Amino acid sequence: MGIVWGVLAASGWGIADFVARGTSIRLGAYRALLYAHAISLVLLTLLVLIIPGTRSVTLPILLLAVLLGGLNTLGSTLLYHALSVGQVAIVSPIGSSFAAITLVLSLLTGDRISLSKLVSLVLTLVGVIMAATPLPTQGASLGANSRGIGAALGAAVTLGLNFWGLKYVVPALGPWVPVLESRVVSLLMLPLLAAPLGQSLARPPRAVWPMLATVAVLDTGANVAYNLGLYSDVPGVVAVLGSLFSPITVLLAFVLLHERLSSRQWIGVGVLFVAVAAIGAAAG
Repeated sequence: MGIVWGVLAASGWGIADFVARGTSIRLGAYRALLYAHAISLVLLTLLVLIIPGTRSVTLPILLLAVLLGGLNTLGSTLLYHALSVGQVAIVSPIGSSFAAITLVLSLLTGDRISLSKLVSLVLTLVGVIMAATPLPTQGASLGANSRGIGAALGAAVTLGLNFWGLKYVVPALGPWVPVLESRVVSLLMLPLLAAPLGQSLARPPRAVWPMLATVAVLDTGANVAYNLGLYSDVPGVVAVLGSLFSPITVLLAFVLLHERLSSRQWIGVGVLFVAVAAIGAAAG
């Protein structure tokens, strides 16, 4: 079931990112993230009240959950910043490498993954990088190419740590509460960072709220799906499958917006089909 939940998480994140394109264009990525998380907080609060998920809560677990929420917020902010100032073909694969970091940490802390599944996971990461990023534009200056790389590296590290660390809090807090704590931390951090980063916190126009709500529902569902996946598989496996969200966004743009894909991206899509099938066979 970890494979299923990982793919569901990727689908939610991928569709949410596609829908978020429109809101980010109108509001800016930072403001769109802030208000989507505000809606998510309301939804999760209602969900936790209806379906309690906590089991054996201790102060260290709660503090770790808060720390992970801060890492998630910081990583998301850094990734959005990198994509807004850097060249997508360079910063996107760097940001997507968060799954590789989670996988390495998972292995280093004793999680067991069969050799066949490990090879398939590495193949998946290769496919994600190939399918998610277009060929770099010709003639770009070295200075332009280097913009956003530091932020993308920071996003990969912080998100990788976050998704690995969730294995220590989900068993105690359940699948919903860690996401709820992450949203609380997000709504504390983002307003504080807005002024130093020169970001607006103005209330979005009414016409944008339905799209923000859609993003909030999909992103919240994806994070909960990831946490549910941790009940049946190790973080490295679920995170790598969750990294499929980026190619899903690209394919949606191809189908709905008629954006062209390079031959390398199509090869990456083919590699992903083979890799995911191999992971399923290895788990069977």
